[in-house]
Amino acid sequence: APLSGTPCLAYDVAARLDDDPSAPPASWLLIEQDHAALTCGAQSVPAGAGIVELRSRVRYEVDGETDQARASRFLRERGFESHSVVLYETIALPSASVIAHGDGERIVLELDDRPALPAAD
Repeated sequence: APLSGTPCLAYDVAARLDDDPSAPPASWLLIEQDHAALTCGAQSVPAGAGIVELRSRVRYEVDGETDQARASRFLRERGFESHSVVLYETIALPSASVIAHGDGERIVLELDDRPALPAAD
């Protein structure tokens, strides 16, 4: 994940001027998503080919100088010059469940709120 540096299956990073995580998509300054290649049985989704669907976003809280530097670099690379934005980083950890379904020509990856199965040893 770009802000926290947490290894993940998928992420959504977003920025707003206010603290309204339930605001409509058109009101966000930035929404950036990505995901790893996913496989379930004979079906696969190439890395980055899907759209991450979220029920809610998680506000990103800077925790120390490393996080601050990472967030500053992330914003600078996307044309933001100040920290006047509220950042959100929502991630699916490698052990998370993801539901994939078709939506027209898109593949939608829905982050599943159910507890994931323990990682296999």
